[in-house]
Amino acid sequence: MGIERYEEAVGACAVHNLRRASRNVTRSFDDALQPSGLRATQLDVLITVWRMEGTTMNGVAEALAMDRTTVARGLDGLHKRRLISIAPAEDRRARRIRLTDEGRRALEVALPLWEQAQERLVEALGDGRWARMLGDLKATARIR
Repeated sequence: MGIERYEEAVGACAVHNLRRASRNVTRSFDDALQPSGLRATQLDVLITVWRMEGTTMNGVAEALAMDRTTVARGLDGLHKRRLISIAPAEDRRARRIRLTDEGRRALEVALPLWEQAQERLVEALGDGRWARMLGDLKATARIR
């Protein structure tokens, strides 16, 4: 029997196909965002910080469905670039994350580039297909 019996199943593997699609979409958005100096993953974090102004590191991690240590590394890079501020929260164990003025300016440059990349992706897929896919992705993201 061996591993050969898994060949068809692996071709339909959720993690393989979702990660492959994610890497290709991320690469496309990275290319589009290059003039802003941000990568797609950094933009995702900045948008989350902007939308959840004053949230904690745990809040960012939860919103992005990411491991806290991975978020901490990403936030550290954005902090070093002065795009976010990190300050102690009320209980001192948590840290409050806020967008700085420089971070806001970075978003102002990056968001129109993101919008163009988003429009290209939706156009390539078609509105109906994108709407169905978006619904499916959101449903998939709720599965644990």
